[in-house]
Amino acid sequence: QTIERSIAQSLLNGVADEFKAGNSSSTVVLPLRATTQFGSVAVNLTAFTQPLLVDQVLPISHQRWLPEQTVVFHTQHWRGDANQPESDAPDFTTLELMLSPTKHQNDALVHVQAINLDTTPQLRQLGGVAFAHLLSESSSVICTLNVCNATWALQSTWEFDDVDDVHVLALGTDVNGLSTGPAHSYRQTAFNEIENDLEVVNLMVTDENQRNLNDWSNPQWPFHLNANHSLLATGAVRFQGIAQSYVAQGQAEVRIDATTVPPINISGGPNEWPAEPVNWSSSWLGDVDSNGGFSIGLNAPAFTEQVPSGTRIMISAHLERRGPMEAASATSLDQTPRSSDVPFLFDRIRPSMISLLALDSGGYAPADNHIWMKGQDLALRVTLADAEGLDNTLQMHTWLEARDDVNLDGVMDAEEYSAQTVTFNSGLIEAVVDLPLLGWSDITAGGSSGRASVVIRANDLAGNALDGGGEFGSNQDLATVYLQERYDSTIDTESLEFDSLEGLLLLGHQHHFNFTITDGNGITSLDKIELALLGRDQTSACFIEYQPRYAQVTTDEACFETEPTVLIEQQGNQQAWTVSMAFRLAWNLSETPFSQPAVPSLKVFDEGQDLGLGLSRLTVFEWNMSFSLQLQSVLFEDLTLPIGDTGDDHLWVHRNDMLLLTLELTHLHTQVPAEFVPNSLIGHAVLSDGERSLLSNLTFDDEGRSQHSIHISDDVVKHNTGFIELIFEHPLLIYDQRTNLTIDRFAPQLTVPPGTLDIVDSDALEAQEIIVILTDQEGLGETPITAHWHFLRQGVPVPNSQGSAHIDKSAGTGTTNTYAGNVDMSPD
Repeated sequence: QTIERSIAQSLLNGVADEFKAGNSSSTVVLPLRATTQFGSVAVNLTAFTQPLLVDQVLPISHQRWLPEQTVVFHTQHWRGDANQPESDAPDFTTLELMLSPTKHQNDALVHVQAINLDTTPQLRQLGGVAFAHLLSESSSVICTLNVCNATWALQSTWEFDDVDDVHVLALGTDVNGLSTGPAHSYRQTAFNEIENDLEVVNLMVTDENQRNLNDWSNPQWPFHLNANHSLLATGAVRFQGIAQSYVAQGQAEVRIDATTVPPINISGGPNEWPAEPVNWSSSWLGDVDSNGGFSIGLNAPAFTEQVPSGTRIMISAHLERRGPMEAASATSLDQTPRSSDVPFLFDRIRPSMISLLALDSGGYAPADNHIWMKGQDLALRVTLADAEGLDNTLQMHTWLEARDDVNLDGVMDAEEYSAQTVTFNSGLIEAVVDLPLLGWSDITAGGSSGRASVVIRANDLAGNALDGGGEFGSNQDLATVYLQERYDSTIDTESLEFDSLEGLLLLGHQHHFNFTITDGNGITSLDKIELALLGRDQTSACFIEYQPRYAQVTTDEACFETEPTVLIEQQGNQQAWTVSMAFRLAWNLSETPFSQPAVPSLKVFDEGQDLGLGLSRLTVFEWNMSFSLQLQSVLFEDLTLPIGDTGDDHLWVHRNDMLLLTLELTHLHTQVPAEFVPNSLIGHAVLSDGERSLLSNLTFDDEGRSQHSIHISDDVVKHNTGFIELIFEHPLLIYDQRTNLTIDRFAPQLTVPPGTLDIVDSDALEAQEIIVILTDQEGLGETPITAHWHFLRQGVPVPNSQGSAHIDKSAGTGTTNTYAGNVDMSPD
């Protein structure tokens, strides 16, 4: 059971006054006794007090406080006695308002005060004028009996940095210095109550073709832009995160940056440059308008700035200045999210023309100067390429002589061309497009011939124009195609020549197959000319194929030692051409000899078909291969003085002489050099004295010649005799030949028998007998000796008296020979 009893406030106040009169303590003691007859009771005393001075912050009306915005705070201050509400309490001397990020006065950022409240109230600012300043004309203080109502109008500056929750502190002081405050009020908001950070919103970049570069849903995103491509960046500047809170004119300056960035790493790792980084950037500035919006023009890199094609460039918006120009804020931050950045790909390379082909029955052929047969529509196929991707259209400009030569002057005038647009998939790196058929009757009409001119226009995704698409006119167009009547092709059988050697083709040797062909449409109108050396049933081996349109030779590489050549020469102004095919059969054919002679085949193809000229089996030129070789010449030459005799299959040399061995290789039973012999054909030169030997390798050059130096080393040849043996053991050449040598250590001795040339009769000079004896330990040959002479008169040579003559051997064998004969010593 609860029993409540109230004590009159007059009784309590009287007790308090009585207590204070006799006690200076600030604490009033109220004695309380409770007695019961039985049981126990719990006593609780609750007292309600009213302070003598009350400060109050009235409800705040504004939601956010932004720079240069005025907000109003209302405070109420009461000074009185609750027991005597009608009595006049001491007056207020000052009222104060403080704005703080916390509840503590010491943290206050803005401090304003009202004074002279009993006369003419005045308001002044004690602190924080850099953040917000007091608007006196919009502020007021009205005091009545015991109550003052204050209105505080404050305008913030750009330096008033972000505050999450503003704590409003109100404080009144009376004439006795009594103050019970400050009163404290704040709102716990989910946002910054004071905000001065800015951000760019609604950034949009459009190009000169009105494409929105932000549109990531477009299949061409990120878009490709070419050099100096014009762009326009638009958007608005607002306070961070606050809808519709755009800055006023002059309160911000926007900077648009375009900067090269690494390509995207599709594997998910960090974006990195594949090679050297590309360093390029540029910036453009612009002010905001009265609605906070901006519009700034910018450009893609210039062609001269050497930014590589395919480089990714990021456009980003930044706030270069936050706040008015005269009061730019250091605390206002640029909070523009980088998710608004806009990428594009720089493309400076023009798309290229790969080919324009005519599609006739013989296959694909370059369209320029192609001869098309009358009676069928002209089919063309164009191939374009661009490393960054092609646009999805091309324009085909055509001039068809019968249809478009309006003035009949035969000149391809630019205004006479007609155009057609052809579409294909966008973004292709290479596009192969079949163009609309061109009617043959529009080209030739009733004539026997006519011309068609083609020019192609196209762009890549960046708008770069096609390179190589041609210009209007016969000298600059992409292709001029000639339509003609069909004419026969013939080959004069009398002109056929094949330079086999009695039905043999020598491997490695250059042979020729020649003939003369006549075609009224020109030789370039033909698809191909085919020579099959092994016969018409083996056209895939040992063949030579020549395509006159391209001047291209295709062969069976395994069959030929070197690339065959085809020489075409027109016979004057006639529609006749001499064709000469030169080839060298490969040496590896020797590994599979023919079991029977081969019969060559000659065919000419046009419009995809064999013309059937009756030359597919040229039995008159049947042939077989020859590959056996011989050493045509073996020559030793002494290079060291005195020069020894190296003839007659015997070598007379000195120790440490240097010999030059020269070999000439020819086809067996011919004088034809063996050319381009295989590297496997290696011989050996063996120098030996019968006990010691030295082996050297012998190889041949492409002309069938071999030269090798042999040193007669005294480390090898220690005896006075020895030999050099040449050995070849190869399927192409079997050879083993030994040449003996003698080391001649001593000079021969010459003896003139007594009486010989002792007296010379001047009238018998024409038949002067000479006898000499020659001795040599190593032996003498059968060759004559040479006698040299001249006459002296008183020790001075007689002019024109010198001479020489051969003297034959007259007797002797082995080491001593006698030489005798009559010599004409008559002066000239």
